[in-house]
Amino acid sequence: AVASVTPLDIDADVVASWLDRPLDLVEEHLRAAVAAGVLEVIDRRLCFRHALLARAAQADLLPGDLSRYHGLIADSLLGSASADLGQLAHHLEEAGRFEEAFEISVRAASDAAGPFGSIEAVAHYERAVRLAERADFVPPANVGSLDLAIRALECAFYVGDTVAAERFVGTALSQCDPSRDLDRWAVLTCRASELAWQNGSTERSTQLLAAAADALLNAGDDKSRAHV
Repeated sequence: AVASVTPLDIDADVVASWLDRPLDLVEEHLRAAVAAGVLEVIDRRLCFRHALLARAAQADLLPGDLSRYHGLIADSLLGSASADLGQLAHHLEEAGRFEEAFEISVRAASDAAGPFGSIEAVAHYERAVRLAERADFVPPANVGSLDLAIRALECAFYVGDTVAAERFVGTALSQCDPSRDLDRWAVLTCRASELAWQNGSTERSTQLLAAAADALLNAGDDKSRAHV
């Protein structure tokens, strides 16, 4: 059950440390799990044979234990210069350390995006936006939720992930008040229309575009009206 917290790379030394058990005893149980077909060795890494087996094993852990083990993994990754930032953010989030997970996700997304975005960056943005929407977490003041959603939207749009982009534009619109920033709201609504069209929702696309055009009919700046 403890090994299921890191189902793709199980380290006997780490598991023994978590459980405060002799390494020989832990290795004996892991070998038994391999013999039973629960675990397997791939490229010298010990892992679960199937994700469903890991989930079934993890169900035996109490929520508090699960969070604690994720926290221990995160601490070990924080001490490694070569740590995978996606894995680190995942374990921080599962440990309930949302501020750290958010900071890592935003930094990883920015690093991975480059000038034209990347699939890896979209995944990091997904986590960052999800964390920013949590009721029990307030993003730091230097990272606005609306600006973050727009950056995520543009990244997903550049790499052609229109499904993720449509989710991100929905998040951005939910945080953009047209009474305060009509031009930005209209441009975002126009982008939402474009994405709805690309994703097959032609009626919704038409409705969104009409809403943006109507809103700017007698308001907004010339640039926004021309864009819409």
